[in-house]
Amino acid sequence: MDRDSRTILFSFVGVVGLAVAVLAASLVVPFDVNRSATVQQYTGDVELRSPDDPPDRFDPARDETPLLKPGQTLKVMPDGMAVIRFGLNNGRATMTGPAELTLVAAYRRATTLGHVFDSGQFEREYVLTLAQSSGTVEYDFANADPPFDGASISIQLPESDYTPVTPCWRVTISSEGIARIEPLDCPAATG
Repeated sequence: MDRDSRTILFSFVGVVGLAVAVLAASLVVPFDVNRSATVQQYTGDVELRSPDDPPDRFDPARDETPLLKPGQTLKVMPDGMAVIRFGLNNGRATMTGPAELTLVAAYRRATTLGHVFDSGQFEREYVLTLAQSSGTVEYDFANADPPFDGASISIQLPESDYTPVTPCWRVTISSEGIARIEPLDCPAATG
């Protein structure tokens, strides 16, 4: 075997070996898959803010379902309203303006088999982290899938972090930055 053929063969074996190693690692090492949220309905002035982009004001004339991706902030102006559905577990947040909510993180952590197969035999971890800096937001995770207690949900507030203990609650942040948290009765289950 000449030198060029040997180099090609070793390169091929190396690439195949690397691909097999990555596949094998993905079967045992968990990794995150980010999930976005959708702004299902809104009224009034609502804008999406990304760290590196100018604010994008929603136009009701456009027939669109805006996405809220991890790291982005939704700002609802006075007299506005927005309903967000989290793709991670179908939980919902209803914002009443003026209000501001950031999707800090929303991901499912699992191995490749855990991501691909919807089976209880593969462990999955669901994480949803939000940051509410102003206004009133009602949260509803009564019909979440996975259920409310199957996800790690936390909300960063101006003076502390909050981990909910019931599937439905309201957070109101005053103009002084003081948060008031109230448990709510969840609406009847929807099919």
